[in-house]
Amino acid sequence: MESESNRQGPDIGTDEGTGMPWYTDYFDEDYFSGREAYLESERTGQEVEFVIERLGLLPAQRILDLCCGQGRHCVALALRGFRLTGLDLSQHLLDLARQATKEAGVHVDLVRSDMRDIPFHSCFDGAINMFTAFGYLESDEEDNKVLCAVLEALKPGGAFLMDTMNREWLVRNFRPTDWGKGSNGTLIVSERELDPTDGRIRVKETLIRPDASRRERGHVLRLYSYTELAAMMGSAGFRIEGVWGSFDGSAYGLDSRRMIILARRP
Repeated sequence: MESESNRQGPDIGTDEGTGMPWYTDYFDEDYFSGREAYLESERTGQEVEFVIERLGLLPAQRILDLCCGQGRHCVALALRGFRLTGLDLSQHLLDLARQATKEAGVHVDLVRSDMRDIPFHSCFDGAINMFTAFGYLESDEEDNKVLCAVLEALKPGGAFLMDTMNREWLVRNFRPTDWGKGSNGTLIVSERELDPTDGRIRVKETLIRPDASRRERGHVLRLYSYTELAAMMGSAGFRIEGVWGSFDGSAYGLDSRRMIILARRP
């Protein structure tokens, strides 16, 4: 998940109707509005080639796609001969992933589960977590549980690649308001608040559809610095092996939009 609340009104971290955390029902049919550019096959192809090269895996080895979403990386990796397991909490996205694997003629094991609860132990040669799908949870301690679960799911020597937003770039280029339009004509207005005391960005989105109907939704993301995330990974038991600022292999720095970390279970 990614997005490039004010303090008034309902807590943007929970669903107003259910009181559940925002991520339990955020990834529905409206999720892709304004994000179509990220679904391009050329972009996905570059990301997958980077993953294959950096993980150093061979076809037929097992890869866990943590927070696999609609399955764009799962399908592309399965087409290259890898054995994929995709895990996600969203039933809607898993249904889309299942349809995508069927259309591509590949097999992917799809599992519905919370990212803290990965029901595998020492199974995978590699794991990936793409498109800023980390930092959703309510505290750093909960995020750390995710890293510990990934470590446990990997075989000894298994590699883990995480692709997330670069906090330093976002702070330098922060825009409190923004808007865009989806391919279906839906206008998306985003209002952002960046809180330096807890490292979180809170985003309120207003969707205005072509028929003039409106919907408000939002999400919260903990933005980690490289130092923070590397330390967290180290405490979970990983050994950091590299960091990059783009899928073209360029160096990580203040002007990098991405932060791509490669870590390994000893």
